[in-house]
Order: sequence, then C-alpha cells, then structure tokens
Amino acid sequence: MNSWVRDDRLILDVVKDYWGGAIDVDQVIFRPLPELAARVGALLKGEVDIVTKIRRTRWTGSPRRHTKIEGVLYGGLYCLSVVSQKPPLDNKLFRQAMSLALDRELIVKELCGARPPCRTAWW
Repeated sequence: MNSWVRDDRLILDVVKDYWGGAIDVDQVIFRPLPELAARVGALLKGEVDIVTKIRRTRWTGSPRRHTKIEGVLYGGLYCLSVVSQKPPLDNKLFRQAMSLALDRELIVKELCGARPPCRTAWW
C-alpha cells in the first residue's frame, strides 16, 4: 500500500502489470537523509541500497565489498523562485539588486560539481 509520512518516508508499491514491465522488487521506499554522514552511514550499514549527492571528492570512507560509487549526470531541474507579491520582494528594484548579488558561477559549481555540462537559465 502506497503511503507518505512527511519528512520521514514515501513508500511506493510496484505495479506488476505496468506496461514497461515490473521490476524485481515489491516496494520502493524513499527516505530523506539530509546529512551526508547519515546517508553514507545508512549505506555502509546496509540500511539503504542507494544514496545520492555524494561527490567523489567528499568520499572518505572505504566502501563495503558490495558498495559501488557511481557518478551520473542529474537529469532533473533545480529551481530558485521568489514570491514577489509581498514586501520587500514586491519592489522591482529590490529584486533586481538581489539578482545582481547572486554568484551564478558558484551556484552552478555547487549544483554541478566541477564537471560540465550543466545548463542554466536565468530569468
């Protein structure tokens, strides 16, 4: 049974008759682990099967026998937006000043690491 507990877990049951074919598990469980140490610890203890957002340059532990570090390009979208109906963001000059103050290169570097390609769009 699919279920969601805010800030704790999302449990999705596999649909066996999905048109693309069923996968080899009955359930997929997503758990938020915001801290890097918690993600790595859960992986090394065998509490989770996959973790994300671990850069090779930040990996300091030695992987278990069946642990593999694999780099992949993120195919999603990062979006930073503001609610411009309330002060001070309702002031166009303030929003322009905020936009000029953003270190776009640093944001791209932090989101994408040192490896290209990372496409950005700034409006």
